[in-house]
Amino acid sequence: MTGTAIPIARKYIFFSYEENDETDSYAADSIKQALIERRIRVYQPRKDGNINTAIANGIENAAVVLVFASSSLQHSKNGSKILNYADQRKTPILHIKHIPNFQPIEWLGAILAAQKTCSSVFNDVMNSLNSLGIKMEEVTLNDGETNDFVEDSEHLFHGGTNVGNIVADYTQFHEKFPMEFEV
Repeated sequence: MTGTAIPIARKYIFFSYEENDETDSYAADSIKQALIERRIRVYQPRKDGNINTAIANGIENAAVVLVFASSSLQHSKNGSKILNYADQRKTPILHIKHIPNFQPIEWLGAILAAQKTCSSVFNDVMNSLNSLGIKMEEVTLNDGETNDFVEDSEHLFHGGTNVGNIVADYTQFHEKFPMEFEV
């Protein structure tokens, strides 16, 4: 075999927390900032984008989901969507215990019961990511790459007709693929 390098799949660290809860935001933002300072890729969807597209893109490309469980997250419709989708896709989940004595129940408790848990101390988070088998080379930014907002595709499907021929393509993971039709 020749020295051809196999490209490394680029992944993100996805954060799940209730943004309107100060305690959740503070804990998540401090870890997010520490990761960014170490050139680790974190998922940052556009605020004005479609929430379902942002969730799908984020989870489908996530190396891990960091969950900051709280009463606020437990009552969050979007939090439920995110974690149920991550659980369904078998995306690794790391429960960051940032509120002493908080015990998740209902859907949140069911999802987090079997997941690895750690404190919100940054070194504990990094050790836990390592123990989950998260490959840092998959989530480390390339030279010149930044942790900017992720662009959502404007349309999932594109296409048209030309004298009875239908042509279309679809976008997945920011790549276009042709669609074939049987006549």
